[in-house]
Amino acid sequence: MRCVAYATLFLTELNVNTPFRALVRAPAAMLFLLLPVLPAVAEISVSIDVIGESGRFMFDYGGILESADWSVSRRERDRGSALRVLSEPGNAEVHLNRDRIGRTPQEVSGLSPGIYLIRVERSGYYPASIRVTIGDRETVTVDVRLTEATGLLVLDREPRDTEVLLDGSRLRGRYHDVREGSYRLEARRFGYVTERRRIRVIRNRVTEVSIRLREAPFELSRLSVSRPVFRPKNPPPYNTTAISFRADAPGTAKVFIFDPDGSLVRELTVRDFRTWDQRVTWDGRDERGRLVDPGEYEIVVEGESVDAEERDSVHGVVTVSEEARISYRTAFGGSPGLLYAAEPVTLPARAVQMSLLAGGRAIGSPAAPLHFGARFGTGPVELSAGVSTILGERNDRTPTRISGAVDVALSRTSPLRASLRMTGNYQIGEMSTPFGPDEPVLRFQAPLRLDAQPLGFVMTPGVALDYDGDPRVRPELESAIILDYERVVAAISARSDSRLITDPTESQVDTGAETHVLIPGTPLYVSAWSTLHFSGSEFRSAAAGGGLGVLW
Repeated sequence: MRCVAYATLFLTELNVNTPFRALVRAPAAMLFLLLPVLPAVAEISVSIDVIGESGRFMFDYGGILESADWSVSRRERDRGSALRVLSEPGNAEVHLNRDRIGRTPQEVSGLSPGIYLIRVERSGYYPASIRVTIGDRETVTVDVRLTEATGLLVLDREPRDTEVLLDGSRLRGRYHDVREGSYRLEARRFGYVTERRRIRVIRNRVTEVSIRLREAPFELSRLSVSRPVFRPKNPPPYNTTAISFRADAPGTAKVFIFDPDGSLVRELTVRDFRTWDQRVTWDGRDERGRLVDPGEYEIVVEGESVDAEERDSVHGVVTVSEEARISYRTAFGGSPGLLYAAEPVTLPARAVQMSLLAGGRAIGSPAAPLHFGARFGTGPVELSAGVSTILGERNDRTPTRISGAVDVALSRTSPLRASLRMTGNYQIGEMSTPFGPDEPVLRFQAPLRLDAQPLGFVMTPGVALDYDGDPRVRPELESAIILDYERVVAAISARSDSRLITDPTESQVDTGAETHVLIPGTPLYVSAWSTLHFSGSEFRSAAAGGGLGVLW
């Protein structure tokens, strides 16, 4: 039945010269009109393709279609006979000589030799009926691959290039073989009102859907900015914000940006809308190319239709702030900043950094440090995490450290920056080389930074809390000097505990030097680093390496 329907529809749509088309379309159209009554007059239509004990069949009993691929296998058994029925998909109902015996996979034993009729049914699929012969002392396995029950969906759309989505999947062309069931249909085209409806496709039937879209009025909506708070002095691509809005019909628009006093500072143009989503970028500069002052700026988008008869506008705001400063930093030990000095440099909201550091030990037993770090900005709070390991250590297992930190900004503007930080560590094995000693379970710090651009001076007091049978608390001090040109960052940092003053021979001192360079036109940074470690007055180890990071 489905094949007949397809054939008649194809014949009626033939694109040939006029005399031949008339000869073909007339009988084809008559046959198509008879489709609804054919099941009542047709008794049996059979198509069978069999190779050995496998094949594909399609039966049409008065309009009830059966279709499946099947195969039969046999193996001997000690006594009696048995039948095993499998199906794809599974969980299909199995009937044996019209009696329901369960769902696939299904096995029946104790059968007498003879001929049996097996029927396999599952919702959404054509049923399959197979007649098999079961001999004495053998197990017969019937494996059936059911065919999805489908109907023919015919789309008639106006305009012709209307995009049609069926449950989110795009349909191209006019004819579609679709599995039976209920669907959500969406028809859309720019400049027209989107139409949504539910349709039902019935097996072995033709479902025709007529789509007639009406022109949409000219409207603007959904104004948003990619960076609600941004800093034009940041290195590219973090020094701009994208202004986006939606248009329902063709037209043009002008984007006006007003300062906190209501004065116009910039005018941008968006021409020839060709789709719903429009976008323009503002670099934080006025009409003369000068950077604007920090503050909240109003965005007004005014648009008009192609014929200039319809107008609409949308409004929004964007903030220019020095607090949106984006700085690439090492995220070693899950704590952002410098190698051995926590720094108050929280990322602005929606900013993310990923970094990888690797290297080798220059002095001492062979070992290669590897560290992955991540930073996530949420506004005044930054979340960070890190995983460190030492490859080549002469231990039973590779030492690994998993770290995480929460940083709360107290002051994010020059000349004094401050934050509060808590860092937690979970460590497997001893990690005393080359990135430094074992880390404490918890560390509480108060990073401070004094700016004298481009120089910065960092001082971070803190307390390390550890547990090795008994809880231990030790004060720590971290310090650094940093040269920050934003596109290029270089620093020297050091960490020591209170024993440097009370008992220098037992103190632990770790020092590091690092450089991070932004690759022009990309969000990628390349890094170089080196470390030195001392126990009291004794030099212990040195290491060096490089890294790669991305910040967006």
